[in-house]
Amino acid sequence: MRAARNSSLERRLRRIAEAGRELGLGEPTYYVPKPKAEKKPRYQRPRSHSSHNPDGFTTEEAQTATLILTEGYITCRTSKRVTNKTHIYRYPRIGISMCDREALLPAEKVLRTSIHGQKTKQKSCPIELYPPEGKGTWRLEVSGKKAQEIYNRLEPLLTTVAKTKWKKVKQACK
Repeated sequence: MRAARNSSLERRLRRIAEAGRELGLGEPTYYVPKPKAEKKPRYQRPRSHSSHNPDGFTTEEAQTATLILTEGYITCRTSKRVTNKTHIYRYPRIGISMCDREALLPAEKVLRTSIHGQKTKQKSCPIELYPPEGKGTWRLEVSGKKAQEIYNRLEPLLTTVAKTKWKKVKQACK
């Protein structure tokens, strides 16, 4: 049955092609859709197969976890949306703030966000690290689902104090 359908379809296509050639239209062309391009992730973590590093953490991830423990903070971010009613939304936030911008470069890759400056009224950094006059710090912050994904990835590297703080913040942000 299928062969009969294909042969009748082929005969029709041949007749249409012959009619086109007689009219001077040349060879028939057929539309073939292009295959869709695959999306690539923005940052792919290199995999390690070391027995000393079974989870395959990169040096950037280890440095980021250290920065979160030493210079970082885990808080609740609040935002308001005013329409007919005022809605207050709360999201967990992970951030790192420090004077040395170069020390934040590995964390910038892992957190997938850019480093920005936070100005202060008083001198908080040496002049050469935060120009002009050292009045400010460098900062990285992520919140919401992105913060949850990063916490899940770095959780084995964090201390119990940071884990309990994350749980408290998650409860407060509900």
